[in-house]
Amino acid sequence: MLQRAIHRELARSQQAAAPITAVDSFPKQWAYVTSLARFILLHCSRRAGKTRGTALRTAKLCSELPGRRVLYLNLTALNAQLQFFDRLKVILDKKRIPYRADNSDLLLYFRNGSFVRAMGCDNLGEVKTKLGDGWDEVIVDEMQSYADAVLHELIDRAIMPMLIDNNGSLVCQGTPPVTKAGFWYKLIVKSSF
Repeated sequence: MLQRAIHRELARSQQAAAPITAVDSFPKQWAYVTSLARFILLHCSRRAGKTRGTALRTAKLCSELPGRRVLYLNLTALNAQLQFFDRLKVILDKKRIPYRADNSDLLLYFRNGSFVRAMGCDNLGEVKTKLGDGWDEVIVDEMQSYADAVLHELIDRAIMPMLIDNNGSLVCQGTPPVTKAGFWYKLIVKSSF
């Protein structure tokens, strides 16, 4: 009896979920949300919708693709929570997409086995803690605010090897750099992203 009730509730909650569609964003943001590119570079002014687009992209990918693993990085765990994690939960709630949240560790689990983790990383010591796991997508937000040494270690030595196993994607996003120098500037100007 209890098992039937659980199956009914599961079926009802799955039917109630609304898909994430182009109506949920504006055209350029939707192009990003649905992009199949492995390397994505977003450099826009403040309040342009980068992080909201990332939350929409993550919700869409994780709700539609079973077993998806997404890592979101910002300078601090608090920034990761306020700018991305809480926004992602609002989108999931609005669309009635079922998930389980571990708010203390900034983890989201989807019924289809997909998984999201949001973290802070602002120094070389923290870069070493990001090594090892394989991810389907890694998002580095606020690129303009990281020290060059941290970005170099984070992107080249930590993230890129983590994407190999799953043929994963890397999203780098931030505002245009103040100076025309450094890792973020070179990525924008010289990369093939």
